[in-house]
Amino acid sequence: MDQGHLPGGGQSPPSRSSSSSSSNSSSSSSSKQNVGCRLVSSSAERRGPYRSSSSSSSSSSSSSSICCWRKQAAADGVVSDGLISLFNGLSLEESLQEDFGKKAKKKEKEKQQVLQLQKEKEWRCRDARKVIQKEQRHLKAIIAKLQEKRIEMRKEKTKTNREYLEWLERKNEFVAETARERRLADVVRERGETEKETVERQQQQKGDRKEKETEEEQ
Repeated sequence: MDQGHLPGGGQSPPSRSSSSSSSNSSSSSSSKQNVGCRLVSSSAERRGPYRSSSSSSSSSSSSSSICCWRKQAAADGVVSDGLISLFNGLSLEESLQEDFGKKAKKKEKEKQQVLQLQKEKEWRCRDARKVIQKEQRHLKAIIAKLQEKRIEMRKEKTKTNREYLEWLERKNEFVAETARERRLADVVRERGETEKETVERQQQQKGDRKEKETEEEQ
């Protein structure tokens, strides 16, 4: 008797074994798919450096989109080596862009610091030049005053020397006159002449000398 047909022309319900086999096949296919996705996704994590949490805050949108693509691809079971390489390449590009941005900011900061130092150096040099110019003007004024004082001292010294020479000359004249008077007094005392007689004798001597000179000229 055929097991698939009941008496009276009716068809028997599907057997327990067939239903269990179909359910087992579907569950096994889904489990295989899930297992394959997990294996591929885990292999992708092992092979590539990509991690969604390692991205910076600036690239959070792109990393989240890549993560969504990866999850969808893992759910569909189509994650391949090429797609993994793409994920890893995008992650590397993001990290390079992030490093480049950091380096650019660092260079810009260093450039600004160098410019600030140059400005401060220029300011200090300008202030130093002003101080030096001020000191030079002060020194020039002092030198000019010293030169004027030296000229005045030289004039005073010249005047003093002239006055001293004049005084010395007067002194010599006075000494000579005093000596003459003393000699005259001595002569008068020796000869017993009076002052009037002495003057007359001197005038007579002068007259005699003039007559003698006149005779010699003739």
